[in-house]
Amino acid sequence: MKPRTSWTQALAVGLFLAAVGIIFPFGHIYLLNTTNLTLPFSVHLQGLVLLGSAVVLLATLVQMVVPRRARSAVRAGLLALGIFLWAETTLFMGDFGFLMDGEMDWDGNRHLLYLEILLAVVLVVAVIGAREFLFRRAGLIMLILTVSAAANLYGPWRADQGRTKLDVQHTFTKKGVFDLSPESNVLIFILDTYQTDVFADIVAEDPSWRDVFDGFTYFPDATSAFSKTYASV
Repeated sequence: MKPRTSWTQALAVGLFLAAVGIIFPFGHIYLLNTTNLTLPFSVHLQGLVLLGSAVVLLATLVQMVVPRRARSAVRAGLLALGIFLWAETTLFMGDFGFLMDGEMDWDGNRHLLYLEILLAVVLVVAVIGAREFLFRRAGLIMLILTVSAAANLYGPWRADQGRTKLDVQHTFTKKGVFDLSPESNVLIFILDTYQTDVFADIVAEDPSWRDVFDGFTYFPDATSAFSKTYASV
């Protein structure tokens, strides 16, 4: 006899997906990625809550509106997806540099790619052959993985606490970026990652470019005060 999916069970799966797939990963990235996420956490809270709520609602509704004969399969599939997301955002987060603001060392981390593929295969096999086990232990599995994902934030939190923080009254937002003064404006054009020595060679080889940029001011020795484009601008 196939186990039935109640609203409580469906809601639990939705909460699990939102926690391990959105809430905890964002907290992990936020605590470690101070160069790109410079706003206070409270600024991101509304969007985070809305996105998490949408995931919970969608996952819950999907489990309840599909035909009864398909509900167990759908629930098992969502559980497997949650387990995979937990592994990606807890065990493998930052392995290739994407989420940790590091360099991508593909060859050095190739074995982790194989582990991820193996995990995906194991989960598919589990959904197909051990669905009843997943249902019987679903609550315990989700609880253990959720707690471990939360515990995984301890390291980034300690790292964040160890940083020297300044009590400043400014931060990076897009407010007023596209506003122009009715009287006078100074527009600065920055060609991101464009090498100044290359531009100098082009102008030296073809002086007509000087006429093209007549009226502009060229700063060949300009330096940035930040390592990231958005913050430096």
